[in-house]
Amino acid sequence: MTTQERALALLEDYPGGREQEWYAAQVLLWTGRPEPARSLLERFERRAPDHSDSFGPTFRSARSNLAFVLHELGRVDQAERMFQLAIEASQAAIDAGDEWFRHPLQIAAIHAVRGEHNEALAWLERSFAAADFVHGEGLRQDPMFASLLGDARFGALVDRMNRHVAAEFERAVADGTIAVVDAISAGADPRDFLQSVGR
Repeated sequence: MTTQERALALLEDYPGGREQEWYAAQVLLWTGRPEPARSLLERFERRAPDHSDSFGPTFRSARSNLAFVLHELGRVDQAERMFQLAIEASQAAIDAGDEWFRHPLQIAAIHAVRGEHNEALAWLERSFAAADFVHGEGLRQDPMFASLLGDARFGALVDRMNRHVAAEFERAVADGTIAVVDAISAGADPRDFLQSVGR
């Protein structure tokens, strides 16, 4: 079963499930299926245009994902208006002190779609500084960053991100963090680990 087929199967298994619809829309977007992604993203954009969470591959708002879909469908003027609103929302959040990495990452993606490589790379650096766990391989696969694939600076940044993530993973294995996460995922009570981390 392909990724696209699994995404659509999520919708069949959980009709009306918001998390499943959000994830499916992003997978459809990533795998080159803008039309089915559009109908799902339009619902999210109407309810909460700046909605984003860590469930799914993009870490972008419903508005910017929908704008990209519209861009891919040739509705460039409408997409550009939505991209600008998404940038303004992210910039306002940053200005208000929100340090979540998603905001600079979203701005970077929009600049990449516009072909503005210098701006996209500067915002990617900011995103990486805000959350040093950004994994570069995901950026290489993200269609919004496709225009950067031939830029050596992008390749170097992605490689640096990947090295950092690998080093952090090794550290987490060595200090036992991964074992704790695995135990909690398997059903252990998180309170059992508070003493070991000094709380």
